[in-house]
Amino acid sequence: MDIRFACSSCQRPIEVDDEWANRSVRCPYCDATVIAPGASTLSAESVPPLAQPADTLSSAPYGPPPVPTSGNLVAISALVAVMLAVGMLLAAGMVLAPHFDELAEVNKAVEANDQQGVKDAMQKLLESYGHPPPWLLHAFVLFLGAGFAWLAGLVGGLLGLRNRRRRGVAIAALVVAAGLPVMMCCSGGM
Repeated sequence: MDIRFACSSCQRPIEVDDEWANRSVRCPYCDATVIAPGASTLSAESVPPLAQPADTLSSAPYGPPPVPTSGNLVAISALVAVMLAVGMLLAAGMVLAPHFDELAEVNKAVEANDQQGVKDAMQKLLESYGHPPPWLLHAFVLFLGAGFAWLAGLVGGLLGLRNRRRRGVAIAALVVAAGLPVMMCCSGGM
């Protein structure tokens, strides 16, 4: 004997086998998960489509946990990581901006490919503070964190492509991750 009832979400008539009484089923019209009643609440004259069980593993006492349907969490995490890397790079630039004059000698030696000049300029900078300047350490930590966040976003974006859900988010993460080195190269590395 089949159980006929109206979906509590879309109010359309559906039908389930009597073995699914008082259990979760999925509506064939709106894809909502509803609880089938213990007995029919509709007349036998209408022939509604057969609803599919919401959880095919519900009769088994053990089994894999249900797969989350919220989306591609790896792709979302990858996009967040890449955006975090962008934020960290911008923050490092803001930390270094007031000190560009102090870094001018170091930058000149780097551009001239003079290793001894870089060492001398860094030594002069360290001597002027008596210790490594805090702003230099903050910028270093931000650059290092941005590198790790960029790498996590790149790997997460590649892994996120494997899941069909929200694949566009994974592609967005990869586009931003690919654009970050280009931005750094074209801006002179901040």
